[in-house]
Amino acid sequence: MKKNSHNFLLAILFTCYLLLFTCSTWAGTSYYTDQKGQTYVIYQSDNSKYVLVIKPKEDGFDLSIKELAEKHNLDPLLVKAVIKVESDFEVAALSKKGAQGLMQLMPQTARHLGVKDVWDPHHNIEGGVKYLRKMFDKFNNNLSLALAAYNAGPNKVKRYGGVPPYPETQRFVRKVISYYQYYKVGGYAIYVYTDKNGNPYFINNFSNIPKGVSWKRID
Repeated sequence: MKKNSHNFLLAILFTCYLLLFTCSTWAGTSYYTDQKGQTYVIYQSDNSKYVLVIKPKEDGFDLSIKELAEKHNLDPLLVKAVIKVESDFEVAALSKKGAQGLMQLMPQTARHLGVKDVWDPHHNIEGGVKYLRKMFDKFNNNLSLALAAYNAGPNKVKRYGGVPPYPETQRFVRKVISYYQYYKVGGYAIYVYTDKNGNPYFINNFSNIPKGVSWKRID
């Protein structure tokens, strides 16, 4: 059985177990995948609907991220957060400035790091991880400064004695840290929220909880 199918089946079984005590009559089960590759499983009864998020596309890179991050003594979830912000896991991402691939490596940086094929996901991640490790070493393992240096370059961080006053760099640092925290504590949680009609929804992606509704974490 393929890994994706195995995880999909486990998620369905887990959710059915979770919902067994809340509803006894079900009208049906369906699922769909949106334009970004995000899959949703929907459990629909006469008066309730339950949604579980399954296998976001970034999970397909987890093996390479884990292997390469651990090789260079970095937290895989931090590397995953950097990729999320840099390219949203688009292998062919190309910025206006020429940054390439998952970790948005500039051609000169990629050559310096010995990246064999910048468009190959594994090679791109390896180059990005090497560079990020260099930034951590250069700035005494300071998370914000290492991230700022990854985005704006180490010379700019040294010049300003901290995160440079560039809106792009400041947004980058904030967003990476936010996703890093999400992957660490939110990615494996289960949440329940109630919509305006009083219908309960179970979901494992905090970012998909609608604004203004009551919710709680139940894992």
